[in-house]
Amino acid sequence: MESDRSDLFGWLESAGERVAEGSPLWLLGAWVAFTAIAAVAFWVVAFGFRRFHNYVASLQGKRIHAITARGQDLLSEQEVTLIVLGLLRFVRYAANALLFYIYLTFVFGLFPATRSLAASLFGYFVHAAQEIGLSMIDYLPSLVFLLVLAWVTRALIRLMKMGFDRIAFGRVRLSNFPAEFAQPTFRLARTLVIVFAIIVAYPYLPGSGSPAFQAVSIFMGLLVSLGSSGAIANIVSGLSLTYMRAFKLGDRVRIADAEGDVIDRTTFVTKIRTPKNVEVTIPNAMVMSNHIVNYSGQEAQPYLVLHTTVTLGYDADWRQVHEVMINAALEVEGILEDPAPFVLQTALDDFYVHYELNASTKSPRAMSQTYSALHAKLQDAFNEAGIEVASPHLSSLRDGNQVAVPDRYLPQNYERPGFRIFGANDPTPRGD
Repeated sequence: MESDRSDLFGWLESAGERVAEGSPLWLLGAWVAFTAIAAVAFWVVAFGFRRFHNYVASLQGKRIHAITARGQDLLSEQEVTLIVLGLLRFVRYAANALLFYIYLTFVFGLFPATRSLAASLFGYFVHAAQEIGLSMIDYLPSLVFLLVLAWVTRALIRLMKMGFDRIAFGRVRLSNFPAEFAQPTFRLARTLVIVFAIIVAYPYLPGSGSPAFQAVSIFMGLLVSLGSSGAIANIVSGLSLTYMRAFKLGDRVRIADAEGDVIDRTTFVTKIRTPKNVEVTIPNAMVMSNHIVNYSGQEAQPYLVLHTTVTLGYDADWRQVHEVMINAALEVEGILEDPAPFVLQTALDDFYVHYELNASTKSPRAMSQTYSALHAKLQDAFNEAGIEVASPHLSSLRDGNQVAVPDRYLPQNYERPGFRIFGANDPTPRGD
């Protein structure tokens, strides 16, 4: 610090000594001169920044435009202008603080009692500037490495995108890699590349070796590890569902108790819309833990088989029942003639026969409407054929006068009582 004083402030000390050797009026005049110069400097800064502020504000819509990405406005023109004006205001405050710092240094240098304080103030400033400059020079190799790493990472991601886009659009076909895997795999690979780049870049970031930076990193890692167990489970389940090919967008599915069309599948959740136009959001981990019924999975067979069961009594001729049910199904809109509908007798119950009608359709999304029309047509067909749509039960009416216990438990002189009838308006029972 002494060398700094001798080198940088020799002129200040000699000037102060020459002024101090004069009368106090000289000191007062020097102080007034420095104050006047400082006031003019403050006024120039204020005036200049005020003019520049108005100029920047006038550029809104001309030179300052909204910041967009992929067709969406990230920041509007007004918001960009406010950010620029905020930065300009910060520079103005910094300039005023620097001018005030220099003013104090020169004023303190005038008087012998405060001359050492002036030298210290100026020394702090010069020392800080030197440290900042040397730190920036020392950081240049790390900065160059980070720039090269960012360029390589960006180029690698663009190269991967070109390859996966070719697969997604069918320009390149791989036997064991369907086109629908291209975009999810690209997103996964991009995430891995970015994470790897961040890990490599971490030691080269400014302040990465400081205890504060390390403490913040540990704290953030702890928060992520404690609070992301469910999120990680959903992410892994979402990736598993992608490569399982259990369903795709637009498929009619049943997941647990929810049935509807898949409208969205993100990293964390799957959304389906029910036939009642209700949107159901299901976490991917829950999707994985339940069985999935895909009514639209028609890659092997391009149709869905609908089935419904009717129970009829044994008095109905099963041949006629088959004919009536098949003819009724063929009259329903959406039911295919090929493959033809067929009937299975799935059970012979104690009182009735189970007839299961199977009919094919290519419209799984209209499944509810097709079922409703099929049931209505079956009712009409049975009524026209004179077949009673009922499930009869055989019943026996026992004589309630006899006690329902084995005869050997009855006394020898037991006599069966007669019927006891109660009138609607006469509560007095009358015997048989």
